[in-house]
Amino acid sequence: MNKETKILYELHKSFFKSYFQNEEELERFLLEKITCSKDDIPRRMINTVHRLVVLSDDMIKVRSGSRDLTIFFILTCIETLYTLVPDLKMKKQDIIIDFFEKYLCENDKEKIQTKISILVDDHDTPSLEDPSIEQFALLLIAVRNNLAHEGVYWKLHFEDESSEDSMLHTFKSKLKKDGGFSDITYEIGITYKEFRLACMRAFINFINDYYRTHCLSD
Repeated sequence: MNKETKILYELHKSFFKSYFQNEEELERFLLEKITCSKDDIPRRMINTVHRLVVLSDDMIKVRSGSRDLTIFFILTCIETLYTLVPDLKMKKQDIIIDFFEKYLCENDKEKIQTKISILVDDHDTPSLEDPSIEQFALLLIAVRNNLAHEGVYWKLHFEDESSEDSMLHTFKSKLKKDGGFSDITYEIGITYKEFRLACMRAFINFINDYYRTHCLSD
């Protein structure tokens, strides 16, 4: 590999290595995207994920404990990836839902659905033990909107990895993407580490899907 490629490879290697079974898979993933001569978008996608996920991690220094700012930049990363796809026009809400429905690994979907419960704030409606991935995405959108439009960045807490206690949070959110807003209480039993891992796997799936569709086709 040439000098520029080597620099980019080494830059991203340490960041992505935890998500591959061996160095051969990691090298193939990075090099085929970095060196793609047909299209520079895969390289830009890798740069975007690295930059914005690191930024999202650093947000814990701004507000210890809560993860609203982290969610803001994770969703920004998702939207940025979609805007890089040529001729793709989707509403922001649909982008987030599409990403989690299509690109989460199945075991991560199962973990999210079994570790998050939803209750309507008046508690007349039974809890939903297995919320849909759409409903999970709508929760994240509610967190982001609460920050962007209300300036509130201290409400969302993932489960503490040293404790078995789940966290209860109430947001103005929706149970269906075309439905109305209401106060919805979420019981969150997933840790941030589990959430971040699920997102990283989904980012890799997205980039691989773009590469197969746009760079390997005739």
